[in-house]
Amino acid sequence: SYDYISDFEYGIAKCIKDVRQGHANHWYILNKEGESLDCGYDEPIIGADGLISLSIGTSTNKRIDCKGHLVLRNGSETVILDAKYTDYNIARDFSCGLSCVQKNDGCWGAIDTKGHIVVPFDYLSIGDFIEDRSFAKDINGAIVLLSENGRIIKRLEGVTGNESFNNGVAIVYKETSDGYSRHLHGSCGLINNKGEIILDFFEGEIIYTDNPTIFTLNSMVSNGSKGKRGKVGYFNSATGLLLK
Repeated sequence: SYDYISDFEYGIAKCIKDVRQGHANHWYILNKEGESLDCGYDEPIIGADGLISLSIGTSTNKRIDCKGHLVLRNGSETVILDAKYTDYNIARDFSCGLSCVQKNDGCWGAIDTKGHIVVPFDYLSIGDFIEDRSFAKDINGAIVLLSENGRIIKRLEGVTGNESFNNGVAIVYKETSDGYSRHLHGSCGLINNKGEIILDFFEGEIIYTDNPTIFTLNSMVSNGSKGKRGKVGYFNSATGLLLK
């Protein structure tokens, strides 16, 4: 039995079970067939499309239908997977045909539009695939570059942060002696989609320009916790030339 049942909306009602004063409510959804699905301690949101968004705090971590199937977006299309919503803690929309998903044990991997595992659940975190490439953090905390078929292209030794690929090039970061690893305070460089360094690491920042092959380079002189801007130059990723 339920302590609270909402009106049906798009064929779905929201329910609360075992209300206890001073404790978080435990939410469920109920479909017209009388089947209930456990939604945890955050209130589910029923959309106008009849899909249910399940959240942790303020972030939506997955969407499901009234039968408990995972529902993900692939561009303008909606993909309903056979996988049950309880199979994954978090399921992100498809990018480059792959959805990055987290199992209930906290490990990350990626599945295709059929629900088949493409990237094994061997990672502490994984970024969305952009230009058929993704950066992931393995169980040792090292960042690796992955291909669209889940193959490790390269282990990026010493790299502690990254930006997504843009026109076949990605900005990557290393920690400096003061412990900073990004933007004004860190050591940064550029890699291609094979994981090869095309611009050696330097202390400073790399800034995108309107031309996807031209980057602004600002070298920095460390001054305690603040970075001091030094020389400014440019790098052409298509030719590999440094421009002053």
